[in-house]
Amino acid sequence: MKNTSLIVSAVLWLCSCLSMMAAGNKVYVVQSPDKQLKVEISAGTDGLIYSVYHKDSLIVVDSKLGLIQEGKTPALAGGAKVISAKTKKIFQDIDAPFYRFKSFQAVCNEMNLKLKGEYGVYFRVYNEGVAYRFYTSSKEDLIIKNEIAEFRFAGNYTAYLPYSTNKEKPMAMAFQNTYEVKPLSEAPQELAFLPVTVDCKQAKVTLLESDLEAYPGMFVQPDGKQALKGVFAPYPKKTDFYPWRKQEYVTEAENYIARVKGNRMYPWRILAITEKDTEMPVNNLVYALASPNRIGDCSWVKPGKVAWDWWNDWNLKGVSFKAGINMDTYKYYIDFASRNGLEYVVLDEGWYDPKSGDMLTVIPELDLPELIRYGKSKGVELVLWTVFNVLDSQLDEACRKYAEMGIKGFKVDFLDRDDQTAVEMIYRIAAKAAEYKLILDYHGIYKPTGLNRTYPKVVKDQENLHLTLKCSFVDELKIDQSVSHNGVCLTVVSIQDGTYTVTAMKETIERSNIGLLAVGDKVNVERSMMMNGRLDGHIVQGHVDQTAVCTAVDDAQGSWYFTFKYNFDKEMAKRGYFTVDKGSVTVNGVSLTVCNPTSDTFQVAIIPYTYEHTNFHTIKVGSVVNIEFDIIGKYLSRMMQLTE
Repeated sequence: MKNTSLIVSAVLWLCSCLSMMAAGNKVYVVQSPDKQLKVEISAGTDGLIYSVYHKDSLIVVDSKLGLIQEGKTPALAGGAKVISAKTKKIFQDIDAPFYRFKSFQAVCNEMNLKLKGEYGVYFRVYNEGVAYRFYTSSKEDLIIKNEIAEFRFAGNYTAYLPYSTNKEKPMAMAFQNTYEVKPLSEAPQELAFLPVTVDCKQAKVTLLESDLEAYPGMFVQPDGKQALKGVFAPYPKKTDFYPWRKQEYVTEAENYIARVKGNRMYPWRILAITEKDTEMPVNNLVYALASPNRIGDCSWVKPGKVAWDWWNDWNLKGVSFKAGINMDTYKYYIDFASRNGLEYVVLDEGWYDPKSGDMLTVIPELDLPELIRYGKSKGVELVLWTVFNVLDSQLDEACRKYAEMGIKGFKVDFLDRDDQTAVEMIYRIAAKAAEYKLILDYHGIYKPTGLNRTYPKVVKDQENLHLTLKCSFVDELKIDQSVSHNGVCLTVVSIQDGTYTVTAMKETIERSNIGLLAVGDKVNVERSMMMNGRLDGHIVQGHVDQTAVCTAVDDAQGSWYFTFKYNFDKEMAKRGYFTVDKGSVTVNGVSLTVCNPTSDTFQVAIIPYTYEHTNFHTIKVGSVVNIEFDIIGKYLSRMMQLTE
C-alpha cells in the first residue's frame, strides 16, 4: 500500500491567499489553484463568517460558522480572535482501492486559522470545491452544545432537497427519499439529509461532509429565505429496542450534540462546486478528505455480485422441496449464484431468531458449516445479514466465530440514525471486522462520508472505473459523445485541460481488458463514425464480447502474424461468438481479417502501418486483448436459432 504523501510549500501564495482589513474585522482570502474559486473568511466581533466566489461572482454570502461548547464562551460563535494564520499549498497522492480510480491527485490551497480559546478552523479550496473543518486543542474532554453551519446563498436559487421521511422523528429514518425541487424561499422548513444541491445558475453547489467520526452527521433546514442551516442529532440519553428484531432506537436525548476528546479534528463540511451536471457525481472531495486507509493490505477484500433472498422472500416456485429458511432453499440459491457468476449469497433475516438479538445461535433448520462447504465447492461465498446494534453487542465473539467458520462478511442493516453513538458504532464494527478479514456491506446506513477510504473493506455499490486520457482530437470532443478505447465504446463524461474522462461500468471491466490499464499505457482510440462516411472494414460496435490472450507473434519479413486464444463456449458459439477463415474480428478496436481459425484460436496479419499507429507494437505473448466478433455472424446465428 502506497502511503498518502503530502508535499507542502510554506510559501505564502500572494496570488491565492491574502489578508486585508474590512469593516473592523480581519478578512482572509483563499483561492483555488486554478483561481476560479475564492473564499473570504471574516474574523472578529461577529464571529467567523465566510463567503464563496465562483469566477468572481458571489454565490455563498456572509455565512456563519462556529462551535458552541458547554461551560465556555462561544468564541467561534460570538467572537473570533485570530492568533495566527498559516497558508500552504497541498499536493496529495491518494491510493484508492476499490474506488473509481486506482489513484488520483488532490491539490488545494489551505489556510489554518488558529483562534483564541483553543480553537481553530481549516479552510481548503480545491478546483472542485471548498471545504472547512474545526479543530480543538484542549487537554480536557469537551461537550459540544451545538455547531453553527450556515449556507446563505446570494440569490433565491433552486434547491434540490431530500427531506426526512419520518415527520414525527425526522432524524430517525433510512436516509433515502426522492428530491423535492423548489426555490429556497418556497422550500418547506423541514429537515433534509445530505447530499443537497443548490443551483446558483452559473454553478451548482452540493453540500456534503467527510471524515465523520465520533460526531453526529449534518442535516440542513431551509430558513424560508435564501439560506440552509446545519442541524445535528442530539446525543442519545436513553435507548430502547423494537421487539421484532432488537433494533435500537433513541427514546430520550441530551441537550447537546457531542461528547468529544478535547484535542481532535471535526468533520469536513464540503461545498462541491460544479458547472456541469456530469461533474458532480465524479467529484472526489468526499473521498480525498476522508482519513486514509487504516487496515493496510487490502488484497483479501473481494468485492463482487450477490444473490440476496430478501428479493423473493424465499418464495420459490416449481421446486421439489418446501421453500423457506432451510438447507434445500439456500443450496438452491448457491446453485443459482454459481450458474450466473455471482460471487456471494446473503443469508437474510431469519438465519438466527431476530427477536432474540442473539446472532451467535443459528436456527436448527440450518447447518451453517455444511452450507459454507457447499458454497465453496460451487465457488460461492456466504455473507450473513444482521442488525447494527446486534452485531455490535456481540462484536468480538461474532467476528471470531464466523470468520473461523469460513463466513466472508456481514450485511449490516437498520442503523437509521447518524447521532454520535451511531457513528461510533459504525467505526467500531469496521475496525473489529478488519481484524478478522471480514468484509462489510453497510446497508441501512447514513449518506456517504468517505468511510470506504478509511476502511476499504466496507463494500460500496459503485463499481465503475473512470479513465482520463489525452489524444489528438480532445478539442473536438463533447460531453456524452462515444469514443472507442481498445474497441470498447465509452461515453465522455468530462473534458478538462487537454484531457477527457470516460466511465467504464462493472460489466465492461469484467468483459474487457479495461480494468488492466495503467497510467501511461497506450490505448487505441477512435471516434464514432459519421453517417455520411464510407464504411471501411466491417461493422464495429464497440461492444466487446470477451478477452483473448496472445500466444504467438511471428515475424513475416515486413509484417507480423499474431495468434490469439480465447475461451470457447459451445452455447456462445451458437450465438455467433466464433471466427471463420477470411471473416472479420476486432482486436483492441482494430478491424482485422481472420486467418487460420480453430475452435478457440485465430491469427491476424498486421501490416507496418497498423503496427506503428496502434498499440499492436506493445502486444507480446501473454498480453490480454479485447475481441469483438462480427455482428453479421451474430445476426445469422440468431436467425438460424429462431427458425429451427
